[in-house]
Amino acid sequence: MIYEERKEGQKWGYRIVFEDQSAQRYRLRVTDLAFRCYLDHCRTQLGQSPSAISDGLLELFNQAATFLRIGLARHWERFPDRCYLQITGVYSFPDYLEGRCFADFRTGP
Repeated sequence: MIYEERKEGQKWGYRIVFEDQSAQRYRLRVTDLAFRCYLDHCRTQLGQSPSAISDGLLELFNQAATFLRIGLARHWERFPDRCYLQITGVYSFPDYLEGRCFADFRTGP
């Protein structure tokens, strides 16, 4: 898993690296709001480092039954002729969110 500050500053990158059953390797952006809010909550509210958050979730996901929902991103101005794979849902059993949703991790208005 990759959780790091992006070059633009003030923005964070959320990616999961995995292999499918045919050993094809992927490094996909995560757009799942609960996943992103959870990582941000761990960093800003609990004071964990991005690497500690990544390591902890990686260990949990490797021990749990973990499912990723893959979807297509819409084309964008820079590449109007393409759509990219992205992770639109992250689910683990047991639940890494412990029954909570993105709203439980939001800060501010």
